[in-house]
Amino acid sequence: MKFGQKPQPKSPATKYVAGKLVVNGQHVLDSILPGMIPVLLVLLVYWLLGKKRMTPVRIILVVLVLSVALSAIGFL
Repeated sequence: MKFGQKPQPKSPATKYVAGKLVVNGQHVLDSILPGMIPVLLVLLVYWLLGKKRMTPVRIILVVLVLSVALSAIGFL
């Protein structure tokens, strides 16, 4: 490690090796997860509109409050 570089965080053993093929599981998860979060949010909103009979204004407010709260604690 050179001076001034941050150390790389240790990831769990998510590397699969089969002959010359190496699959890094952490890289696969990192590439899939950013696309899954919006899909899960849309499915949640769809479920709230259909099953829970929430109004669109209330859902917008819930999404806004969750976004601000999660940003405040550093999750988003």
